[in-house]
Amino acid sequence: MIWAPSSRAKASITWTFAGDGARNAVNLDVMHSRRYADLYCVQYHDYPEAEHAVTHWLNERDRFDAILQHCLFDAPDPAPQPAPPAIKLRTGAPWLRTWPESFPALSEDAIAKSEEDVLVHRITPHAPLAIVFADTPNDGAARFDTFPEREHFEARGWGVNCILLRDSRQRAWFAGCEGMGDDIDSVAANLRRLITKCEPSSVVCIGQGMGGFAALLVAVMIGAETVLAFDPLTVLDAQLATLWHDERYFNVLNKLTTQDGPRDLMTALRRYRGVAHIVCSAQAQGSPDAGSHSAVHAQRVAMLPCVNMTPLPTAQDALGWVRERGLLATWLEQGHITLPT
Repeated sequence: MIWAPSSRAKASITWTFAGDGARNAVNLDVMHSRRYADLYCVQYHDYPEAEHAVTHWLNERDRFDAILQHCLFDAPDPAPQPAPPAIKLRTGAPWLRTWPESFPALSEDAIAKSEEDVLVHRITPHAPLAIVFADTPNDGAARFDTFPEREHFEARGWGVNCILLRDSRQRAWFAGCEGMGDDIDSVAANLRRLITKCEPSSVVCIGQGMGGFAALLVAVMIGAETVLAFDPLTVLDAQLATLWHDERYFNVLNKLTTQDGPRDLMTALRRYRGVAHIVCSAQAQGSPDAGSHSAVHAQRVAMLPCVNMTPLPTAQDALGWVRERGLLATWLEQGHITLPT
C-alpha cells in the first residue's frame, strides 16, 4: 500500500494473490484494499501475477518507480484501474399485478410445480411480512425455495405473510421478476406498493448468497426494518471474484452488464436506517489453509453501524447450520420480526 504525502494527491493501493501454493485461498490483500473502495482519493492497481510481496515483484520488473512518480509528482498513472460506474436508481412505480390471486400460493406443492418468479403465501393486513429471496440456483438447487419457518408461527396462532422471489433470469434481480418489472427498481417499487396496501406490522428481508445480496439491497430501497442475510455477497464484480478466487457465482457475475447496479452494498447500506444481521460461515470449504469467502464478504460491511455480523463454525452453509438446529424461527421470533400481541 502506497500513500501519497499531500492532501491533494491520491492514495494508490496495490493488490496481489496468495500464490500457487494456496490458489483457492481468500485473497486478503484484495479484501483489505476494497475496504477503501468508496473513498474518492483512492486508486487501485491490481497485479494478479504477483504474490503478497508486491513491492519486490514490482522492483524486479522496474515498475515500482513509475507508481512512485505518479503518487509523488503527478506523473501519468502507469496502470489505472477505473472504478465501476455509479448507477443512479430510477424512480417511479410500474404496473403491478393484482395481489395475491395472480401468483401461485406459497406451498410445497405449488413450489414444486411452479416456474414463476413470485410466490405468495397470503397477504393479511397488520401481520408481519417476510420477503424471501431465493439463492441463485447452483447445480439445479435453490437454497431458499421454501420457508418452513412459517409453520412455526402458524402453530402458535401467528399469521406471517410471506413473498418468495426467484431470480430465474440469473442476473441478481437486476433484470427484474416476471410480473414485478424488468429491473431491480421496479421490483422494489412494486414491493413498496404492496407494503403500503397490506400495512404489515413489520417487514424483514431474508436471503442467502446472491439472495442475501438482493435482500440487503432491496431492504434499503423499500425501507424494511430488518434484514437477515446468510453468507451474502456484498459486491458483484467478476474481476474482483477472480482476484479473490471465489468461483461460486461466476455464472451470474459474468452475465451482468454496465447497466446493472448498484454492485457494491457498501454505499447502499450506509444510508440504511434498519438493522442488517449477516450470518456467515467462518470456516473454509475444502482446504483448512483456505479462508472463508463468506466471512470476507461479511467483514467488508461489518464496520457499518447498521450491520451485525455473526460468524458460525461451519463451512459455506450458514443457513443449513442454523436450520438443522431449529434456530431460524427462534431468531425471527425473538426480534427480527414484530409479532402481534
